[in-house]
Amino acid sequence: MRVSMAFELFTKQGNKAAAEPRVTISKTGLLSVNTLCRQRFLKDAEAVHLLFDPDTGRIGIKPVAKGAEHAYTFRQGKAGGQISGSAFLKHYDIAHAKTKAYPADWDAQAEAVVISLR
Repeated sequence: MRVSMAFELFTKQGNKAAAEPRVTISKTGLLSVNTLCRQRFLKDAEAVHLLFDPDTGRIGIKPVAKGAEHAYTFRQGKAGGQISGSAFLKHYDIAHAKTKAYPADWDAQAEAVVISLR
């Protein structure tokens, strides 16, 4: 018995993650910004402050001078940037059992990249 299968051509539809600024929180506590987020908002950043608004469930990543008190190193790479955020996430009891990406935007008042956890 011969089974006939109809094949469909997969057409590449683009990568949504690259189409908008995003911040990913990994299950290991690493905060990663995609290339677009880095280029648009954190291009020259060497260090950042991590901010949290418990009322709105928003995280802020604010560029600051290297060596600023309470600053985290912002490691820039070819495809974005990273911040070790384990202690920050633990302090605010922010769940990160699964890696998840969030849309990011610039908050002019806070002078920070902001994501909403809600």
